[in-house]
Amino acid sequence: MYVKWWLVVAGWTTALTSWYQIILVLALGRNEFEFAMHKVVIWTGLWIVISCSFFSATFATPRPIPDRYRVSHRSTKDSDIKNLVYCTKCSAYKPHRTRHCKVCQRCIMRMDHHCPLIQIAMQIWNGKTSLTTEQHFINSAYMNAVVIAGSVGKLLWYQLKICVHNRTTIEDYKIDSIEWNHQLNEKYTVYDLGSRMANFKAIFGENSLLWLLPILNTPGDGVNYPKIRKLGREIEQFI
Repeated sequence: MYVKWWLVVAGWTTALTSWYQIILVLALGRNEFEFAMHKVVIWTGLWIVISCSFFSATFATPRPIPDRYRVSHRSTKDSDIKNLVYCTKCSAYKPHRTRHCKVCQRCIMRMDHHCPLIQIAMQIWNGKTSLTTEQHFINSAYMNAVVIAGSVGKLLWYQLKICVHNRTTIEDYKIDSIEWNHQLNEKYTVYDLGSRMANFKAIFGENSLLWLLPILNTPGDGVNYPKIRKLGREIEQFI
């Protein structure tokens, strides 16, 4: 796990450094240092933000599950905890929206997915910086191959789509895979706050000046979330 992670960090560091070298070579070849210095400043600033966003997401270590959830499967008397799913591998109850990551070998609060590109789980404390990296990659997409830009764009579109519905990738897949003929009467937890902007702010925070910056301002403690319970037929309209 850690070997792969360090290889990814080294690989992306090399890639980002090479990308900046290409920017400098192109700028030198077009005499932009002499006639269009503002372009060099813009791309250098964009490169710095992308690099900082990437490293912020990569080094955002998932926080441990609170101690009150690390109790024996049979010893707890807290009814709120007892109704949660118990993880036998971590010997702890899983708070709402917590999933056990098979790669990280631990429970991750508000886990979205395990990203193979940076070898770390996307969760509440690095989801924003991951999206920020993707957004700035789109801003500089014309400097990259069309295929790469298209791939990152598709990923960003999907992540923003589930972001404005306040879902994780796992939750979105679960809802999309419902077989209505058999599960119309089953209840599901929905975390939609009622508007796209409210759902967006649940990840990016209230301060719009910080939305595109790699600064942690995602609200919440990773355990408690506003939620409603809906029948299968009632959440069909959200798909």
